[in-house]
Amino acid sequence: MMRAAARRFVAATPPGSRLLSSSSSSSASSSQATSSPSSLRKGAKILAYGLGGSAIVGGIGTQYYLHSESGVGAKRQLRFWSYVAPVVFDYTWNLSSKSPLVKYQDWSERRKLEQRLKEQAAASSSEEIDELYQKERKERRAEIMSKLHKEHAPHLYQCLLELKGLYVKLGQVLSVTTLPVPDEYRN
Repeated sequence: MMRAAARRFVAATPPGSRLLSSSSSSSASSSQATSSPSSLRKGAKILAYGLGGSAIVGGIGTQYYLHSESGVGAKRQLRFWSYVAPVVFDYTWNLSSKSPLVKYQDWSERRKLEQRLKEQAAASSSEEIDELYQKERKERRAEIMSKLHKEHAPHLYQCLLELKGLYVKLGQVLSVTTLPVPDEYRN
């Protein structure tokens, strides 16, 4: 499979930049690549120019689309996600059980709790330790959530006001519904 891919690559490259030697006579030696530093540099240069050119053309096309009448919706979506994505990441990083930060904090808090119980010479079973740990974890999680709500509510409010229209209506609906929306976001 690798040989077939190499043959397709060689067939697609211009004759001056081929990496295979054309002077090999046997079939076994013709399938092995013999490359010189100059031919490798040529191939890398062609690849770099191709990728760079594609990136430039793509960037110019994207800018043209975003500044045209048909790109207004995409521009608003990009602005919305530029506000919301950091907020989502912050909540995920600080609260998700899969986050490395949360895993480390859980491990650290559990060790501290076990150490504290050993120092107090309290003979505790693993079930009692788990109950205490879960209680402290819930308290810590509530503190972190409160801090994140207070930190991000003004940013999201500003986002809704800046984007206007449907986003303002969405904010109005969320503020009066019975959904579990934190008070920081309702005010």
